[in-house]
Amino acid sequence: MIKKIAYCILFISLVSCNSTAQNEKQKNQDKETFIRVLKNDKWCYLNKKGDTIIPTGKYKFLNPIDEKNMILAHKGDKQGYIDINENILIPFEYDDIGVFSEGLAPVKKNGKSGFIDRNGKIIVPFIYDGVGYFYSCGLSRVWKGDKVGFIDEKGKVVIPIIYDKADYNKVDNFVIVGIRQPSKSKTPIPFGSDDEKFKWSFFNNKGIQFTDFIYDKVYESQIKDRHYTMLSNGLILVQKNKKFAYLDKDFKVKIPFGRYKEANPYNKNRLAIVKKNRHFGVIDEFGNEVIPTSYDLVEHPKRYSNENDVFILKKKSKYGLFDVKGKELLKVDNKSIDWDYIKNDSINTSHFIINNSQNKFGSIDSKGNIIIPFEYDEITSFEGNEIAIVKKNGKYGVINSKNEIIIPINLKSINSGRWFNYLIINKNEKYGIIDKTGTEIIPTIYEYLEPCYYDENNKFIVKIDNKFGVINKEQKVIIDLKYDEISNWVEYGPKAHFITINSKKGLISREGKILLEPIYDDFILLGKYIKVFDNGKYGLLNASKEPILPIEYDEIYLDWFELEYEGKEVNEFYAQKKGKYYLINSKGKVIKENIPYKEIKDKINNE
Repeated sequence: MIKKIAYCILFISLVSCNSTAQNEKQKNQDKETFIRVLKNDKWCYLNKKGDTIIPTGKYKFLNPIDEKNMILAHKGDKQGYIDINENILIPFEYDDIGVFSEGLAPVKKNGKSGFIDRNGKIIVPFIYDGVGYFYSCGLSRVWKGDKVGFIDEKGKVVIPIIYDKADYNKVDNFVIVGIRQPSKSKTPIPFGSDDEKFKWSFFNNKGIQFTDFIYDKVYESQIKDRHYTMLSNGLILVQKNKKFAYLDKDFKVKIPFGRYKEANPYNKNRLAIVKKNRHFGVIDEFGNEVIPTSYDLVEHPKRYSNENDVFILKKKSKYGLFDVKGKELLKVDNKSIDWDYIKNDSINTSHFIINNSQNKFGSIDSKGNIIIPFEYDEITSFEGNEIAIVKKNGKYGVINSKNEIIIPINLKSINSGRWFNYLIINKNEKYGIIDKTGTEIIPTIYEYLEPCYYDENNKFIVKIDNKFGVINKEQKVIIDLKYDEISNWVEYGPKAHFITINSKKGLISREGKILLEPIYDDFILLGKYIKVFDNGKYGLLNASKEPILPIEYDEIYLDWFELEYEGKEVNEFYAQKKGKYYLINSKGKVIKENIPYKEIKDKINNE
């Protein structure tokens, strides 16, 4: 009997473990199997086959599936949680719901906020005017009126709700609270303005106050996963009376106020850029100068919106590079250093394009290894591609990320845009296009070649025998090569090209259809109207190019903002002829004459 009981217990345990494992597996599969899609401003979920699982239009908003397979959803004016099968997990009875953090989600109902758990049970009652999220410190900000404090996960007030401002993050186990300072300005500062001044103090997550309200600013720095920290990278940077200092984990001053004129938060390598007198350097968390404060500039090179970990140093117009630990990679004797990223065997790698002291270009990685040897007169950025344009001995060519020559370095020029898949080459003053393997796409027979901005990989403005037109990459003529000028991108322009022939201007569509005959000295498009100029006189056409006002006026006054920006139709127009001002209707009939110019000036915004 005992053996049977033991066997049953073992069997149940195995089934239970297997069931738990299956549940976890199912949760992970749900996040990977279903795809959240926005169609025509409406949300839905599809499976990987493209089948609709949650249809569009049923919910105003659908959040990504979270780690517990719950989906925050908006239905009508209410919010709740569902699963992928549309089972309601938390009813749609809340005016606002946030995502779960530390097992609790902020909710709002009837103008008041609180917290619920994943079962929908109210953990913190609806007594607050606003609430934040629970982070690893175990606290959440809460507001009553314009005062803020902190509560714990059971709803107990840990830091009284008597302060004017508060801040915390997902990493540190302490918080800061601020008291608003009276303004010395005669002009009142609006509540919530960035110009408001606060004095800050540190509290731990038990509600114990560690410092007085003496700090004007407390700084954060970024760590992995785009989280921020005040302390985890080394020391806490604070500012008081325009002077900087660093605090340790006990909020004691480690590096005193005034030692450095400028200071930055510590980076993830526990180093900070500082400035003493007029010179920059780098210190470690113990205050030691890893890079002495003797440089005109020390900075992290920009990498899109983030910053690279290495240091670029500048001294007397010369640049050097130090690694993440403050170790020299390149002496400070280079003319320029620029961050770039390069694709090598399908892997994107950071590197730095250097113009060295011998005025030669090459590149190195963040460990100082040479990627591209220093033998070129110019190197363009790779920008994540496998190739770059180089210049050597006055000629241009293309290399790949392994410094292999893809296109011989014998061309007068090569041009390429970031979104342009081809290369425009200049050979013997003739232009053509090749792809990035060197294969000819358009032969080098044109006097000019430029991609059309609206279809830059397929349509091109070209010139032969001093005449312009448009062709596609198969060299089919889209717009005849007979014009003296043809426009490309024009700010506030139509979806068409401006053309000039025999000094007369007109308009042609992207497909080659004449929209406005090139018979005018000039013209301006203003909404649904065309103001034309010819032989020193102005006229006005409607959208069908039919004349509203004949070309006989010294000036026609039109409101650009009203016609172009607001798209209004106007039935009356002001015009001037032989020193007199008229009001004319859309049929060209004068309905008022001898108008004072002041009346026109008051009614026409751009006059």
